[in-house]
Amino acid sequence: MATLEKIRSRAGLLVGIIGLALFAFIIGDFLNSGSTFFRQAKDKVVTVDGKSVSSAEFQARIDELTSVYKMESGQTTLPEEYVSNIRESVYESLIRESIIETQAKEAGITVSAEELADLIQGEHISPMIQRLRMFVNPNTGMFDKAILYNFLKVVNDQTTDKYTAEQATQIVELKKYWAYWVKTIKQQKIEEKYSMLLAKAVSPNSLEAKSTFDGNQKNVDFVYAVQPYFTIADSTIEVSKSELTALYDKRKESFKQNETRSVKYITVPVGPSQADLQETADKINALKQEFSTSANVADVVNENSDEQYSDIYTAVRSLPISIKAFAANGAVGEVYGPILDKTTYSMYRIMAKTAAADSVKARHILVAGADDAKNNQLADSLMNALQNGSDFATLSAKFSAAQNGKTGGDFGWFNEEAAAKGISVEFKDACFNTPVNGFTKIKTMNGYEIIQVTNKTAPVAKVKLAAIINEVIPSKKTSGTLFGNLSQYIIKNNSAASFEENATKAGYTVLSNPSVGTNEYNLGDVRDARTVIHWVFNASKGDVSTIFEIKNQLVVAALVDVVEKGYTPLDMVKDRLKAEILIDKKAEKIIADLKAKNITSLSGYAQAMNSRIDTAKFVGFSTTQITGVGNEPSLCGIAPYSAKGQLTGPVKGKNGVYVLTVTNEVMNNGKFDVKNEINNLKGNYMYRLMYQMMETLKKDAKIDDNRIRFY
Repeated sequence: MATLEKIRSRAGLLVGIIGLALFAFIIGDFLNSGSTFFRQAKDKVVTVDGKSVSSAEFQARIDELTSVYKMESGQTTLPEEYVSNIRESVYESLIRESIIETQAKEAGITVSAEELADLIQGEHISPMIQRLRMFVNPNTGMFDKAILYNFLKVVNDQTTDKYTAEQATQIVELKKYWAYWVKTIKQQKIEEKYSMLLAKAVSPNSLEAKSTFDGNQKNVDFVYAVQPYFTIADSTIEVSKSELTALYDKRKESFKQNETRSVKYITVPVGPSQADLQETADKINALKQEFSTSANVADVVNENSDEQYSDIYTAVRSLPISIKAFAANGAVGEVYGPILDKTTYSMYRIMAKTAAADSVKARHILVAGADDAKNNQLADSLMNALQNGSDFATLSAKFSAAQNGKTGGDFGWFNEEAAAKGISVEFKDACFNTPVNGFTKIKTMNGYEIIQVTNKTAPVAKVKLAAIINEVIPSKKTSGTLFGNLSQYIIKNNSAASFEENATKAGYTVLSNPSVGTNEYNLGDVRDARTVIHWVFNASKGDVSTIFEIKNQLVVAALVDVVEKGYTPLDMVKDRLKAEILIDKKAEKIIADLKAKNITSLSGYAQAMNSRIDTAKFVGFSTTQITGVGNEPSLCGIAPYSAKGQLTGPVKGKNGVYVLTVTNEVMNNGKFDVKNEINNLKGNYMYRLMYQMMETLKKDAKIDDNRIRFY
């Protein structure tokens, strides 16, 4: 009983202990699972109106588009600038899709299965598909529906056991490729329907049509004099802080911006040192004796040069100026060099000289197949037929296995250099050794080739050169020294202030970019500098970066200032505003001074303006550029409505103050067709609407762009 009383007396304490234990258990479980929750909360590359895209989703879209780019270009790897463009394209697509999806859903816009089928394989195949390299007939260069249908048979085939593992992998990639385009075409159709819906609500009326028509009916010629604004020195015009502030407030909405950062940076080119140049010079000089005397010069070149030996003749006139005189005047066997051009040493030997055609035009018939004997027999028969007058194009279309067989087998014009890069040595030699209109049969790795040379250029001096080319690469010691010196500098100057202050003394030049955006890929002239931009937006004001190695240069950046998302501060745009105010004040001054002189003739104005009288022709209300003047909307608005022979002005323009007199009027005297004019305006409205629609929807959407955290 006493024990029970003790328990009762301490019940509150026990409840508290149990409660704490339960809380600890719950919070512990939450913290363990919550770490995943918090990671997911942060893993948002972009959010549009509350709908987020994770880094995995974003990367999957990048990988998808990269694969499409590779298939379309035929490349296995893409340059860095392509990768940057792909990321940007994926971001824009995600924004568009998310915004249009919401709008289309509210408007009840869909694309039916029947519509989509018609767009991808029916009677109204999308122009997007028709432009794809995959479905272009190589013989005609045009979209081929048969090729598309064969492609669809492959990607829609559900049986995989008849394919090799490699083929099955390729088909998987083709399915992904096709899925991307189907999705893209469907999205494009939804956007088109939505924009058409909006276009129906924005229709021009007859008054707009008449006004536009009238504006295009009259063109005038006029003579004018101008006093440019630059004739008044900026220093003579005072612009107050209050005027700048007033104009800033008036233009403020145009200064909306995302977060930007002001950056100072140093670039150090990593080039060869004098020691590196000397080392390469010694190496190539040591080869000179062997290069001059060797009977197997091709082996010497191939073992020691950055470029392989090319057994071709080149027209002397097309050679670089640095070796043209040597090629023209040197003897066979003579050696020239080594010579240094920037960071490349070159040494040349004349192997042969001749006078021959620089370029030839030829066509061919390729006979190919499994049975070599039958191929040879057919080739002989074709040669015999051609030599007896048969039509080459007809035989090519019927018998040639080449892609251009159906179009006559024509290769067009080519020189030896082009031939060496694109066709076999045997084919090249046959073309240049066969007389015009002559026929030759040769065997290549492709089969039997029947060649006819249809034309040749006149003979010119040609030379066959052997060349040893050695580009001087910076040694590890040179690169290490440059890196070490720059590293020591940033260790001693690890704040943005000292980074800039001591640079000149240390032999470095500090460059500036006062407004770096989150989605930029270049830093000034430094291309593909995304790693530096990423650092900039994850650094704190005053920080100095480590050294970035970007292609052939070292880059170090210092974060000078941070401009938060919102409005660009007045100090950053004051020069732009001041320039606008200066133009206004200069115009006022020029106009006031001219009016005070009571001038009554154009020649008098020209004299007062210290100008000359010029002529402008065919200027109408819709003219955008006036020959000799440029873009001056005020003149286009005033001149067509000024009376002929009347002195008009002074008129404030964009570039100066003008005075003019109309000398000639030309009326088009077109017949006003309200229906036709409205249709023309509708086309213009639709073009503008397609752009403005998306920009307006973007502006109204809540978009959080966090790409800088990830890329």
